[in-house]
Amino acid sequence: MTQRVTALWEDEQGQLIAYALIAQPGSILTFQVDQEAHGQGLEAAILAWGVAQMQAIAQARGLSRELWCRCHESERERRAVLQAAGFAPFPERDLRLVHPLATPVSPVALSDGYSLRRGVTSAEWDAYQDLHQAVFEGIGMSLDDHQSSAYHPDPDLIAVEPSGRFAAFCQCQLKNVVHQQGEPLVGEVGVIGVRPALLRQGLGRALLLTALRQLQERGASLVFLETQETNGPARRLLASVECTTRSS
Repeated sequence: MTQRVTALWEDEQGQLIAYALIAQPGSILTFQVDQEAHGQGLEAAILAWGVAQMQAIAQARGLSRELWCRCHESERERRAVLQAAGFAPFPERDLRLVHPLATPVSPVALSDGYSLRRGVTSAEWDAYQDLHQAVFEGIGMSLDDHQSSAYHPDPDLIAVEPSGRFAAFCQCQLKNVVHQQGEPLVGEVGVIGVRPALLRQGLGRALLLTALRQLQERGASLVFLETQETNGPARRLLASVECTTRSS
């Protein structure tokens, strides 16, 4: 599915000038066009492609789906292209939350009886999907990364109940970010969640602090993640580990 909803655009010399993909299992369109290829109608073509793909997915699944595309408020040209293609601004804002790693991070132990796992095996994919569906109201996740030979279990943190059922998860990764001061190594918490019935037991905070400590030990200078401005539980969790917010 991920390959089917990924597209590349090349120029006459075969050089890559644009890409687009729809993140699965959600409906977020991500695309980028080379600076020199702007103004050639590629953005409109990409959006038309994305809408057609989402319509096909919705028809196949028999469900109504919306296509989302992120746009920073400063990206005026991108916003104009999106609106011309029929996209409308969403009233909720995203927040980027940042945690500097200048001082050592002290991890917190899981609740009594719970254990920490790093990564899942193919035999555990159903249990992993069950956890994601419980957290995200029936929506599972793509297992493309887990099925890849490049899958690394360490950044995939899982809290396990005494019964053996997966209780909470936190996925993170390291990446280089290029800016005027250089190319520092930063950490990203991609997704974190706890089974609704197990909230307020400190599982999310314990996993998040473990992730911060792990990323710090691997050389990250800071960690960031994103959530919706209206996501009160996430904001309280992140405030408890001294993350600061930046609107986006």
